[in-house]
Amino acid sequence: MNDMMNRDGVREIAIFTDIHGLLEPLEAILNDAKRRGITEVYSLGDNIGLGPNPYEVISSILQNQVVSVLGNYEEMLIHGPEMFQSYLTKEKIQDGFYTRECLTKEQLQQIESWPHFLSLHTSHHHLAFVHFANDVRIDFLYHNSYKYMDRVQSGKSGYPQFSYTNSKSQLLYLARKLGMNVMDLKKCYTSDDCLFKIREFLFENREFLMQNPTLRGYLSSILQPLFYENNELKTVYDYDYILQGHTHFEALEKNQNTTFYAIRGAALGFDREDPIEQARYLILTVEKEHITFESVEVPYDREKMIYSILHAKKSNQLIRKYTKLPS
Repeated sequence: MNDMMNRDGVREIAIFTDIHGLLEPLEAILNDAKRRGITEVYSLGDNIGLGPNPYEVISSILQNQVVSVLGNYEEMLIHGPEMFQSYLTKEKIQDGFYTRECLTKEQLQQIESWPHFLSLHTSHHHLAFVHFANDVRIDFLYHNSYKYMDRVQSGKSGYPQFSYTNSKSQLLYLARKLGMNVMDLKKCYTSDDCLFKIREFLFENREFLMQNPTLRGYLSSILQPLFYENNELKTVYDYDYILQGHTHFEALEKNQNTTFYAIRGAALGFDREDPIEQARYLILTVEKEHITFESVEVPYDREKMIYSILHAKKSNQLIRKYTKLPS
């Protein structure tokens, strides 16, 4: 990411996440950011999926030059549903096919060009933007958002599960899934050593491995790992801030090195008490060595959004649940 500062040496960034095909809250967020003079806007993924307006949402994101990372719904669009068998319901699979039918070839190509994570360097801090700090391409069972949520809601620290990302344990898991003899990794002393060995195996067996659609997530994670910079695997603790979406609820955690900020979905309620009458996004302000966050709520045309959901070509019960509509 470019280090863009205004004339006062202040950098303002607007960040939203999990818009899930809802056009009206997206428009409200973008208009509010524009009104504030913010020209740098990022999405943490899941721009599509569930909601009734995938074409319009992607069009708006591209037209407004929003920079986005890939969410699990974009990953499914790119790689197909087979690799998400442990997670997907029949409705989610059908929704994926519906979304693909709504998008143009050019939009699909743009989505495929989005990165899995982004890093931002300021003069004093190192930040990472990601859909979720555990890899959603491979990790829907063991280190998923539900386990994170359970720990946070029970008053425990949720962030330790992110230590798994790019660990030797994760790489051994990937090697086994790809059919590699993990004894070949016995002499690997670092995660980078393991990654090199697995990539050697992958390229030697690529033609065979690529024929299996259930392996696409594992292959993608080896070729383009999360938090991979300057040809080196990083951990979440190499960053001062991790900003993520995916959970649909807000959580702020800190350890001695890293601040973990899970941003609530832009217009999705997490539970019955969560207000969703306004869209929500985050303003990140960088001023010299200081970084501050402001959670912003803006009104949007909820009636129009509800009409779009109720009259969508493909009815979806999950978007009704998250937007608190009758099923």
